Amino acid sequence: MARKYAAVHRPSSDATEPDDFEQKIALTAKRQFGNEKQPIIEDAELIAERLGKARQDLQVAVGDVEKLQPVARVAEFLKDRLQREREPHADVLVQEYDAEVEVNDFKYENELNRSAHDDKKFLELATLVLVFLVLETLCNAYFYRGFEGGYIGGAVIAFSISFVVAALGLLTGFFFRYKNHKGSWQRLGGWLSIVVGSLMAVYISSATALYRSLVEVRKSSDPLTLFDEAWRGASQVFLLRETPFHDIYAALLFVFALLAFINAVNTGYKSLDPVPDYSRVARKQRNLINKRLKDVRRIRDDVEHEGTDMVNKREGLVSQIADADRTHSHLSLRLDECEQRFKQLAQDVNHDFRDAVTLYRSTNSLIRAADVPAYFKVQVDDLKFEEPLLFAAVRGNLAKFQGEISAQRDLLKTLSQEIRQIREVIATLQDSIEKFQQRCQALAKEVLARRRPRRLGAPAG
Repeated sequence: MARKYAAVHRPSSDATEPDDFEQKIALTAKRQFGNEKQPIIEDAELIAERLGKARQDLQVAVGDVEKLQPVARVAEFLKDRLQREREPHADVLVQEYDAEVEVNDFKYENELNRSAHDDKKFLELATLVLVFLVLETLCNAYFYRGFEGGYIGGAVIAFSISFVVAALGLLTGFFFRYKNHKGSWQRLGGWLSIVVGSLMAVYISSATALYRSLVEVRKSSDPLTLFDEAWRGASQVFLLRETPFHDIYAALLFVFALLAFINAVNTGYKSLDPVPDYSRVARKQRNLINKRLKDVRRIRDDVEHEGTDMVNKREGLVSQIADADRTHSHLSLRLDECEQRFKQLAQDVNHDFRDAVTLYRSTNSLIRAADVPAYFKVQVDDLKFEEPLLFAAVRGNLAKFQGEISAQRDLLKTLSQEIRQIREVIATLQDSIEKFQQRCQALAKEVLARRRPRRLGAPAG
């Protein structure tokens, strides 16, 4: 374009100012600069926005420091909590000592030198019984397949009878434990329970086997009529006047019913400690011990939670102040980059401007006959591009931000020191808990000494 315009335009030899084309070149360069600097300005605006947010966050963090609980709060919280829990904890200890006395007295009176057996969980008991019950039901359902209801009807009958036998066995086993009781009548009742329960199991099993035989023989008869006949006929079997074992399936059914009964008796017998009431008194002591330990854990957890919460808040504030310092460095580098990009853009635009003007002048000089204007011989001056005021404003705010961060150096040291102090209090928590327990034990023993003399089996001082 400079060559084309130089060929058709002849500035006067006595002209002292650049002609219209050179002014047009300058205007084009300025327009180009204005367009290409816009992304740089937008980046600088983002830096300013981020800087303002960072300064605001720092002020919020400094304000939050003033709201922090003092370090002494942890020790005060621990002291107040232990003081409040002292009497309730001592009361639990008194109950625990009473339970220990009761256990020791029970062991002495029953001549026991062992700990009570653990109580069986309901799920464990149910599993022990149900596994055998299901197996028996499946087998007996096959034995009752001749029933008009088929396998499903046979399974219903088998399960009903098996359930009755299992329930009888559980009750028999539970009451059979009383054979270990210190009382004569209770021991007699325990032996009677196993005798009566076993006789009933044999009677029911005999009726079951006889019912199986009747179902096989009289397939079209009413089930209730058959069962009534089997129940009455079982008395003859029970008195050994006849046998229900008319076929192998009836005999197996009789055996399975007795095995189910024996399994249930064993399960019921072991559901609690074989010595009646031993499980109860031992469970009472165990529950009180667990309660005491749970209370101690609760106190420890509460104090640790309080201390940890204070540490976390301080560490969070330390992290925010440290983040502010890192943010300052990051934004400073980004502003330096924007300024460098601005300067480089100005240099590139001026370089293109000088090349265009120089090309125009040299081409014009070659094709014109008259002398060139005097200003053609003067070096082309660079265009003046003023640095945006935004750069100076951001640079000034960065300096202020640096000053605000530097002002928090002592605060950082204070927070770090407080964090160490709180952790030291938490570290001594175990010793404080042990001393608390010792004081509670002393208080409990004072209560016991005032309330009654030491009983048989009571723990020594």
